[in-house]
Amino acid sequence: MFTTRNWLWGWGAVLLLAACEQQPNASGPPTVSPYLPKRAPQPNYSSGFKGIDPEDYELAKAERVFGRYLLVPPADPELSHFSAIFYQPSPDSAWQEVGAFKLDWYNTEPEIDTVNIDKQGAAELIVRSESSSYGSGGGSTCYTLSLFRCGKEITKVLAVPVMYADETFVTFQGEPGHYEYTQQSVRPQRGRIKVGKIEKKGLDCEKSDCEGCAPRLKPGIYRLVGDTVVRVAK
Repeated sequence: MFTTRNWLWGWGAVLLLAACEQQPNASGPPTVSPYLPKRAPQPNYSSGFKGIDPEDYELAKAERVFGRYLLVPPADPELSHFSAIFYQPSPDSAWQEVGAFKLDWYNTEPEIDTVNIDKQGAAELIVRSESSSYGSGGGSTCYTLSLFRCGKEITKVLAVPVMYADETFVTFQGEPGHYEYTQQSVRPQRGRIKVGKIEKKGLDCEKSDCEGCAPRLKPGIYRLVGDTVVRVAK
């Protein structure tokens, strides 16, 4: 016998079944959005070289100098003549890169050194580097002195050309070669930077651009004030 109560019970069962089918399966795996960005894997730093990617540098050839500095050759064969310099603010902190330099130097002065120029805090880092361009007939070389203040952050305080050299090789026809240069002595010392006069041998950068490598500082005594080099005396 069909009654109103039977009719209501029938529709109630249908609605309950539909609601159960619409609920997600709580026991199944969560849905992952295909649009979430993928994170790059962190470099696998070697022990003692935190902050230096072992895929970019030959850590087996690393050389520690002056306690907190590290010289590391790049892994790229095209950069085999360069050395990367890293600084470590404290024994447990990550290494910070100062830069990559070709550290061949024409003089007897050290390629990398530390001098407390302002006589405050830690000594500044001195880097003497070169860049050259040569072909079959000769070439030129630019020598640069760079000064860095290294602490929690690394600040380049000074980078000046100190010598530009131009060279021509002897030809097969017997024509003589030549070696010409212009240079300037820039000597960081405790409490000051001493700058000498510009010396020339067959090359005048006032008449030639010297590829932007002409020594340009006025001779005299300079001091480091904050992050600025100031001339204080002739």
